[in-house]
Amino acid sequence: MYKLKTIKLFVLGTVAVMAIVVLSTQVLADTPAEVRSDELVISSLLIDEGSYLSNELITAYPFNVAGFAWRGDSEVVSVQLRFYSTDGWTKWYAPESGYFFEKDGWHYNTEPILAAAATKAQFKIEADNSIEAFRFIYIDSRQQKIISDWNLLDWLFNKVSAASELNIIPRADWVADEDWRFDAKDNEIWEPEYQSPQTFVVHHTAGSDGTDGSEDTIRGVYYWHAVVLGWGDIGYNYIIDQEGNIYEGRTGGDGVIGAHSYRSRTCAIARFGSADLEANFNRGTIGIAILGDYEDELTLNQAVTDALAELIGQKGAQFGIAPDESGYLIDDIYPNVSGHRDVDCTDCPGQNLFDSLDDIRAAAQVRFIALGGISGITSYDYSAVLEDQIIYPASYTGDTQTVTVRYKNVGRETWTQGEVKLGIYDLGDKISQYYDTSWPDVFGQINFAEDTVATNEFATFQFTFRSPGGPGKYLNIYRLTGIEDMIQHDDRSITRVDSKYQATLAGHNIPPALLNLWRPVITVKFKNTGLAIWDQHVTLEAFDLGNSVSRFRDKSWLGDYTTTRLNESSVKPGEYGTFTFRVLPPEPGLYFNNFYIQRWGKMVQDGEFSLITRVDGLGSVGITSISE
Repeated sequence: MYKLKTIKLFVLGTVAVMAIVVLSTQVLADTPAEVRSDELVISSLLIDEGSYLSNELITAYPFNVAGFAWRGDSEVVSVQLRFYSTDGWTKWYAPESGYFFEKDGWHYNTEPILAAAATKAQFKIEADNSIEAFRFIYIDSRQQKIISDWNLLDWLFNKVSAASELNIIPRADWVADEDWRFDAKDNEIWEPEYQSPQTFVVHHTAGSDGTDGSEDTIRGVYYWHAVVLGWGDIGYNYIIDQEGNIYEGRTGGDGVIGAHSYRSRTCAIARFGSADLEANFNRGTIGIAILGDYEDELTLNQAVTDALAELIGQKGAQFGIAPDESGYLIDDIYPNVSGHRDVDCTDCPGQNLFDSLDDIRAAAQVRFIALGGISGITSYDYSAVLEDQIIYPASYTGDTQTVTVRYKNVGRETWTQGEVKLGIYDLGDKISQYYDTSWPDVFGQINFAEDTVATNEFATFQFTFRSPGGPGKYLNIYRLTGIEDMIQHDDRSITRVDSKYQATLAGHNIPPALLNLWRPVITVKFKNTGLAIWDQHVTLEAFDLGNSVSRFRDKSWLGDYTTTRLNESSVKPGEYGTFTFRVLPPEPGLYFNNFYIQRWGKMVQDGEFSLITRVDGLGSVGITSISE
């Protein structure tokens, strides 16, 4: 009997010790080695006909994440990388985003490229101008395992699949180093900011699919965003690996604004037609990245499909985002489940994944309905989405107009007049340049017209805009605030203001070259293309480079810059006005002059032109006598 008890105790003790050993070694296995990062710098790049191909770069140790930064005068730069590992050279990879983040004079790719224990790299550049230097930055974020990944708890309890039950793996489990989120003074670098999501934006990551270590790969992306770029956190809200595991990304929880989709000014001009369409698509979106490159060979497997559809379906039900519908976001109508390429200049999320988005939307919609999702209704007490804006796209300086903005209440609480107000701002939270004294506050704080606005009903805000005094394009930012917090962030409108005083150059007799002893009489002719009548307060101004005094200034001018006033007593719209004056040429050389007409110190819109004039000396043309 004693021996039997001893044996039982021995067995139990052995099991306990084994469990302790396994669990303790698992703790050790989950303790990350310090992330290693190094770089190779190449200076004096010779761009041959817009291209450069580097030599093979040998790294000091194997790496699993890489990126780059460049410095130079180029406006348009395209970079591709390839890596060498045990399987040989990979194909050429371009960054997931074409947007470059500028830091300390260097332009960094925002999304790193994933590798599989690579030991060499090579890059090629296409650029429209010089590249002074290039930095290839490589990272080894692989966790050093003491034992294999086998875990007694996994074996005993059979870990639930993330794809089937939305078991989102928290940051602590993929061993996110939270120290990276804080600066040397222990201040959080990127404090969470929130906005009710309206759209899902799906991404892929370029390079390896992370199957050699998903958590290591995510940690490397986190290091790139948080440390290399200095953001203080990873930009994606969620990451999904090839086994369908869903990982928590940006810290802060539901509704936190990430950094995954920004349309640059260059992209706005090239693809969307206007620099004014530069936009931050991180606001109002949930960014989901799939590990892997879906542009060529990789296709969506069932585990990833299920995980992505489940994540979108559940979060859609939570925030009232119907996966198979579309809605207004920032500047246009987009699918509620969009690919990164829908809003930006990129191939992301790769053609194969992009082609599968319709299937994802359909599967996510089934889950959305099963969870009782209601299109447009969020889980927040106070939330709103912009329905429409009634505002003139263009107006004249000093004009007033009545503007109407409507928001849909997609929260669960009914709004009462006076509790929810509309704020109106310029960039940087400054006073709008359309401010009118009829507003309750310099920042608007407009009440809606209805007594109450229940869920799914609309609030109407009406107010007066007074157009700025100068022509140009202007931005207005609209925000709804509730009893305790903001309800909706940063909807906007871009409108153009024209002057009633407008002109088009009709001609002039300024010679391209003249002698420095001449004092010619110049006539400049403009057509009045505006709405206002010109009078004798309209003058013609002349400037040298840097807005300095023209070196053709004659003593007959009305001032240092004012050559003369309008010849005619009045010029009606559609008629022509003329300006006559003398010039006194300077010493021989090439000279720049900029001319424009103005009224009461304000330039007449489009009433300007510039030219370069050559002045010759008497001896240089072999003339012995001259006449005026």
